[in-house]
Amino acid sequence: MVLMAAILAAVVQVLAGLSAEEVQVEVTFTPERCTFKSEEGFFLRYHYNGTFPDGKKFDSSHDRGNTFDFTLGKGEVIKGMDQALRGMCAGEKRKITIPPHLAYGDAGVEGVIPSGATLVFEVEMVEVRDPSEDVPNVLFWWVGETPTDAFGDMDANKDKIVTKDEFSTYCYEQVKTGSGNFLAGRREADLIEDMFHFQDQDADGVISFAEFSGPKQHDELYFPKMVSSVVILAVALQILAALAVDDTGEVEIEVTFKPKRCIFVSRDGFFLRYHYNGTFPDGEKFDSSHDRDNTFDFILGRGEVIKGMDQGLKGMCAGEKRKITIPPHLAYGDKGVEGAIPPGATLVFEVELIELLDPMDDVPKNLFWWVGETPQNSFGDSDTNRDKKISKEEFANYCHRMADSDKGIFLPGRREQDLIDDMFSFQDRDADGFISFDEFAGPKIHDKHDEL
Repeated sequence: MVLMAAILAAVVQVLAGLSAEEVQVEVTFTPERCTFKSEEGFFLRYHYNGTFPDGKKFDSSHDRGNTFDFTLGKGEVIKGMDQALRGMCAGEKRKITIPPHLAYGDAGVEGVIPSGATLVFEVEMVEVRDPSEDVPNVLFWWVGETPTDAFGDMDANKDKIVTKDEFSTYCYEQVKTGSGNFLAGRREADLIEDMFHFQDQDADGVISFAEFSGPKQHDELYFPKMVSSVVILAVALQILAALAVDDTGEVEIEVTFKPKRCIFVSRDGFFLRYHYNGTFPDGEKFDSSHDRDNTFDFILGRGEVIKGMDQGLKGMCAGEKRKITIPPHLAYGDKGVEGAIPPGATLVFEVELIELLDPMDDVPKNLFWWVGETPQNSFGDSDTNRDKKISKEEFANYCHRMADSDKGIFLPGRREQDLIDDMFSFQDRDADGFISFDEFAGPKIHDKHDEL
């Protein structure tokens, strides 16, 4: 009895110690404005640096150049992270310390995280999105009456161009006075960067009057009335004649890869993410999104890219690849881009569409869902070699098999391989390249095989 009492006392002490050891959250930066905060079921994108308490780094999203994306409260990350990322604003930064029992416990991760390790994460929330709400199709919108000349208001020094500082200052002033709103759920600096980049068509670091897509007025500052109307007409006729000579070529589109399944295709107003390599007809490269390790993101049909690209990306599926040849008059014309694209250049783009999103639709909560009756034992059906774990190949084969037989559907608008990679990594908690029975988040049965 004495022994039993001692054991019980020890267990109580251990349990008391565990319950006292909670996630520690230190908010290191809070944005000035926060429209809403993360809740269970929200889609989150964040950057992080992961270290041990002594400062030694074991992982970082910055090193990979990609955010970590997941749905909060669905068990897609370790328990401590699922707790610590609640109630966050886009742009907020936190230092999160997670005790072992809410991280990888005594098992650890072989070669990466030792047994019983406390983990420290420095996190910056990039995006917070409620999947039950419609996705706004604009990054910034006016409250009340739309201004008649935003360009003139931005152009503080009246030099007929808007710098990034002028653009940024104006946007913040509109929000501060209640005249405008940023898209909720993303960092304001990122939104400004995107809006400026979309309008800076020639990438010269400023937005010209012609490039500006917001409200603007053709007043005497930008089109002096002192010039003779006869001269203006003569110049206009010369320009039109020159364009008529060039305006014979059309955009040439060659589809080099088409995914097996295509739920819907891109059209005006859709949000697109794509990778590209840009070359001249002789093969010389002038630009590539791959070199920056970032996709180019924009809204189709809004004049946010050169005209030829706006045409060349219509009717595409997620995962589709195209070779797009754009004649000069639908690219940068006789002006070119100083130091990058000569006047009158034909441009060739090899494009892969990563994601398309209809902003009028709700964002689905799942990456894959069942059609009709949900299977009872997806784990057993996936584990074809009966080794009590699922490899990525087995996982991919099962997903494709379900989709091919119309028993399941991948999330439309993203490449199927990306969805498979995300679903697999979400469940492969210990990052050993396999999904164990305990890790598997889908339908499963504790049958004789699983009990072996």
